[in-house]
Amino acid sequence: ERAAGERRKQQVEKRSRRVYERKKEMLELMEEMSNNVDGEQEKVLANILFLNAQS
Repeated sequence: ERAAGERRKQQVEKRSRRVYERKKEMLELMEEMSNNVDGEQEKVLANILFLNAQS
């Protein structure tokens, strides 16, 4: 019974680490995107202008 409880505790800790890492990745992506808003807007505008020039 003690071993089962220890395994359960390890599973919960492992899951918690995965959740933490995923949240960390999401926050890093959000930070990267918010730091490069101008660059992304320029890419979108360039694509729009390119598509308009093709028609």
